[in-house]
Amino acid sequence: MIPFPGGNGSEFPIGLAGEQDLIFCNRGNDVINGNQGNDTIYAGKDDDIAFGGKDEDLIYGDRGNDTVIGDQGDDTIFGGVSDINVGDQDGRDLIYGGAGNDVIFGSEGNDSISGDDGDDTVYGGKDDDLIHGDAGDDFLSGDLGNDSICGGHGNDTIIGSDGNDFLAGNIGNDSLIGGAGSDAFILNTQGGIDTIADYESAIDLIDLAPGLTFDQLTIAQDHNSTLLLVGGQTIASLIGVHVDSLTQDNLVLIG
Repeated sequence: MIPFPGGNGSEFPIGLAGEQDLIFCNRGNDVINGNQGNDTIYAGKDDDIAFGGKDEDLIYGDRGNDTVIGDQGDDTIFGGVSDINVGDQDGRDLIYGGAGNDVIFGSEGNDSISGDDGDDTVYGGKDDDLIHGDAGDDFLSGDLGNDSICGGHGNDTIIGSDGNDFLAGNIGNDSLIGGAGSDAFILNTQGGIDTIADYESAIDLIDLAPGLTFDQLTIAQDHNSTLLLVGGQTIASLIGVHVDSLTQDNLVLIG
């Protein structure tokens, strides 16, 4: 392992090809390149740009508005306490946005992404991704692949895009768009109304979270939408869906 300590100004540390580098940048607007090898990078304070390079890297954004690119390999990225832009070329990556309003691109590979606190924008990219918005009003897009997306707390916009996706708004007033493929929309009674924009009864499903049964539901027509209610409270609105097209066959119990 080769340590590369940064200073207090603008640094340009570059890891050695093939080495397992340990890079600390401290203060300053730094540009860091881990190069080849399994690197550990601490971006430090201020606004940094970090490239993990090839192989399996561990990158900490820390403070400041950082840009982190994992590049190739199965990388683990922690965003830190401010805004972060994360991109990755390929690999099965584990990405934590941390506090701040983050922009995260998973790119290729089966990625696990958590936006954490803040109003985050997440694109899963290719392959089958697991995306969790966590706190904040997030924009979450699975892109290609069979993705599982959960909004967490906040009023989120969730788009499955291509593939057979699982979409859950969780807490808050969320907008769900399955996109192409056979999608499942997961409903619960934790608070808020999920607005589902493109439910198709012939190919999509409504999944009822544990503790919620078909007998508890009231299904009602409201102009051009079908409402799902529990105890008089609306939990979901299906835009452009007629009430007669939704039966128990379209509903699946989880757990």
